[in-house]
Amino acid sequence: MNCQIGDHAVIIRSAIGNVGAIVYVDDHSPLKMKDGSKIWRCIAMQTVKARMLLGTVIRPLPPGSAVHLEDAQLRPLRDTDGQDETLTWKETPSPVTS
Repeated sequence: MNCQIGDHAVIIRSAIGNVGAIVYVDDHSPLKMKDGSKIWRCIAMQTVKARMLLGTVIRPLPPGSAVHLEDAQLRPLRDTDGQDETLTWKETPSPVTS
């Protein structure tokens, strides 16, 4: 399931120690991944670490700061499972034959 604008989400993948942090998914990011995967502009709900200066310096950012995160790094927090949106970005799988 992908995040949507307006979701609160937990960071589930981070190379710099942000796993478990909560963010608010604010908007689509102007940044783009080479493989076309989504990047979100998020608002940190707590202090998070971010790479600065082309990734060479890691510093803490206070709550309310904007951070850009890949959809694969996030798990939306919702009351219900919601609709599975996988087929909106991935082609339909081929039937399995035995």
